[in-house]
Amino acid sequence: MSRGPIEGGRTALSCALSACDVRKVALLLDAGANLHDSRGGYTALIDAAYGGTRRPDEELLSLLRLLGSRGASMDDVTSYRESALSVLSRLGRFTAIGCLLDAGADLRPLKWTSLHSAIALGSLSEVVALLNRGADAEARDAWDRTPLLLAIHAGDLHKTELLLLHGVDRAARGRRGSPAVFYAIERSDRAMLAWLVGEGFSLLDKDAFGTSALAHACEHGNFSAVRQLLDAGHDPDADQDHRNALFRCDDPVVARALLDAGADPSNLPFETRRALVGLPPEPNLRLCDVTPDEARRGCAR
Repeated sequence: MSRGPIEGGRTALSCALSACDVRKVALLLDAGANLHDSRGGYTALIDAAYGGTRRPDEELLSLLRLLGSRGASMDDVTSYRESALSVLSRLGRFTAIGCLLDAGADLRPLKWTSLHSAIALGSLSEVVALLNRGADAEARDAWDRTPLLLAIHAGDLHKTELLLLHGVDRAARGRRGSPAVFYAIERSDRAMLAWLVGEGFSLLDKDAFGTSALAHACEHGNFSAVRQLLDAGHDPDADQDHRNALFRCDDPVVARALLDAGADPSNLPFETRRALVGLPPEPNLRLCDVTPDEARRGCAR
């Protein structure tokens, strides 16, 4: 069995980690796969953090616990200054962050205040106590989230409501100028999104690059939010170029909803076109492995 690099310089272990497959990861480690192999700083733990992006918490936590028990380094940083904690924080996977902190990871790079920590990992009573003691309710973490934005990203309605009652800035924006509703969209939190709209948060706000809530929902494959926005009358073709909702879409179900709403199919990305007709998003490049002479001979009818 080969445990060395495969196509693209990745190892079998890296691929299993990206698939968040605990059983295969355990088998590869038992067979001698190098847990400390790194590609530009992308170690096992960071591959696992990315691999668990759309996996349930229990699957991601099982994988992180396995890696921790096998001696994975908690605080390695990539050439892009990413760590497992920073990736999980950006993705809003706070239960997984708690798991790594329990295993000895360094919290400091997240730039969380005590209030941030209580919102992401603590109880409502802890948040109340910190606010009563004058904790900074507008402090920013490493991803430019205020405690309010972090509470929304964590999907905690009670803490979000408490912060609003405390008088925090409702108009606060995070990294790239992301408005509050973007964080509910990212975690596919239908209840939070509906609650925010009921509280007067706008679905018309865009980020600093002109990305709309509809395009953001498409980018994150959030069909429920896409349906809600379309039903509210949002034009699927209101934005063009890279900001177009259909252009941001890689989920065929979401793409069909946009097309049914009248979106211009010319904005469909290549990979999504393939997915809509039942093909893998990426073509088998070996079918195109021809020489220049063969291409010249075969280009005519």
